[in-house]
Amino acid sequence: MDAQPIALEILRDGGSTRMLVSGELDLVTAPWLERAVEEHLEAADDVVVDLTRARVGDSAPIDVLVRARNRAAHYGRRLDVVWRYWPLAS
Repeated sequence: MDAQPIALEILRDGGSTRMLVSGELDLVTAPWLERAVEEHLEAADDVVVDLTRARVGDSAPIDVLVRARNRAAHYGRRLDVVWRYWPLAS
């Protein structure tokens, strides 16, 4: 199966940002995800990473999101992740 291109749609509401991610997330695309999440964490108090349209191919993107959530909490910000199977973090 060919990997889908990564796409990102941003929805902002006050101090909150919802990142709608679609495409294949894996070891190759994890650095892209990390840069995108960091950029939006710096600009918003709360960030929701919505992976309902994404496909997670391995654990690398999960590692990125767990580290980003820990950094957000350290700075008093919130990072939530929504996945079609269950919430990964809150």
